[in-house]
Amino acid sequence: MPNKTYGLTEALLIIIIKLRMIVCFCHPTSDRDVDAIIDEGARTVEDIGRRCGAGTGCGCCLDELRDRLAQRGVAGCPRDGARDAEAPLVTLRPR
Repeated sequence: MPNKTYGLTEALLIIIIKLRMIVCFCHPTSDRDVDAIIDEGARTVEDIGRRCGAGTGCGCCLDELRDRLAQRGVAGCPRDGARDAEAPLVTLRPR
């Protein structure tokens, strides 16, 4: 059977699929990297960002980082910074 030769893009995709999933493209970080950082003591998205940069760029990976924290039994702070802009302002007293 002849050996199939792959182009660079195909070869990279095969490596990524077989070895790891990239969680953050802004600061290239794999799922294994994030899991190791959590195992080393990271408890919030900010902790992960301080250690590897993930979650500090465009923000597309924030949900994945939160999911990984939850999967590993870490309850991050509900106000981990990224959701502040989403919270509506509330008036405590009627005017």
